[in-house]
Amino acid sequence: MHDPFLSHNDISASKTLELIKNYQFIEPNYHTDDFGHVQVEIPNHERRYSLSSLLNLIEREQQWPALVELLSSNNEHWLLNLSIELQKQTYEGALYCLVSLIDVIESIDIKIVYLQNSAQWPWHIANIVLLDKTINSLVLIEKDLMRRKGVSEEIDLSIVSKTLTDLQLVKAKFEGQKMSHLSAKN
Repeated sequence: MHDPFLSHNDISASKTLELIKNYQFIEPNYHTDDFGHVQVEIPNHERRYSLSSLLNLIEREQQWPALVELLSSNNEHWLLNLSIELQKQTYEGALYCLVSLIDVIESIDIKIVYLQNSAQWPWHIANIVLLDKTINSLVLIEKDLMRRKGVSEEIDLSIVSKTLTDLQLVKAKFEGQKMSHLSAKN
């Protein structure tokens, strides 16, 4: 997670933000060989800094709000790729960024894809407000999908309902921890 070769003084916060905003995610190339077998080729792409190292610098400088503001101009598919890396981080700021980006994504379909694994985000008991915001976003999507009729909406509704259930279990776990912590004090 931490790159020991990336000095804190090696790069400014503004340069870090710029590097993240312009980060190019590499997609594998799929092709078949002469026997019809699928081959996966991952292009080699030289990068001076890993995305994980750049996010580490964002955490050190506490630049998460600036990152969210800057990323709002990136396309939604790019944000989905970034969210995969953000989900690997344990920083409270990464969670703040994940939740804040919910409002940046406009397409309901992309938002559902974005949120479907939100129960695995790096939740902490101290972030119950962010958890509630995520749950509320899903409830609004669920209500919207219930008004529509169609196969696609049924599939999306199933995904949203499962995600809501998973997030409510996360919240219940935290509330249980909070109650046991309070009873242990008494």
